[in-house]
Amino acid sequence: MKKVNVDCRHFGAYVPCKPHKAEGVHSEGCKYYDKIDFKILIIKLDAVGDVLRTTSVLHGLKEKYTNTHITWLTRDDALPLFRNNRLVDTVLDFSKESFLRIQSETYDLVFNPDASANSAILASLTKAKVKKGFGYNERGYVYPFNKEAEKWFEMGLFDDIKKANKNTYQEIMNYMVGIRPSSYDIIFKLDEGGRAFAKAFAETHGVSRKNLLIGLNTGTGARWQNKKWPLQGYLGLIRMIR
Repeated sequence: MKKVNVDCRHFGAYVPCKPHKAEGVHSEGCKYYDKIDFKILIIKLDAVGDVLRTTSVLHGLKEKYTNTHITWLTRDDALPLFRNNRLVDTVLDFSKESFLRIQSETYDLVFNPDASANSAILASLTKAKVKKGFGYNERGYVYPFNKEAEKWFEMGLFDDIKKANKNTYQEIMNYMVGIRPSSYDIIFKLDEGGRAFAKAFAETHGVSRKNLLIGLNTGTGARWQNKKWPLQGYLGLIRMIR
């Protein structure tokens, strides 16, 4: 059998890789060979805003682990967030096929920052050398994999501990996964369609780059309806800003 670099980032399993299609190269002596030394699985399902905030860990993971391949498992409504995210190599949806895939592979690190049962069960079922965040005990409860996850776990259980917290979500996530707390930036890049919509919106409403723009997200997930700010609160804030 001809040599095949199955550990290459470009390896397509059952289809020719892009360098081969472009230049006809083969694995032997390939100048595009990009070996994967460290595989990471991130499980973050809910909600879209939190998924976006959690992308702040990607910079630090890429810095800490060399030649890294990152797979991210999330729900369908969050998939568009990763269209132009070059730090995530594979994005999986919340489906039966994805569950079979992650149980078939072995990872160097699995990170599940969500203490929900669904996420914790998935993290516990995966094969990994190191697991951080939260897992699911065989007796039927969620628990922290590592000491650094205990603070976030307690904040989810006790309101007074959560109210006393002074750290940002990004700081907590970086600490939990064990990377330097200096890489806080979330990753979100508009595609061509998004940029075209933004340009048309700005032109229609007379908005220029010189204007100070403040966006208000007035929605909330179904789980957090009791925490939703009433409309009058937003209107009052807008009057104060103006």
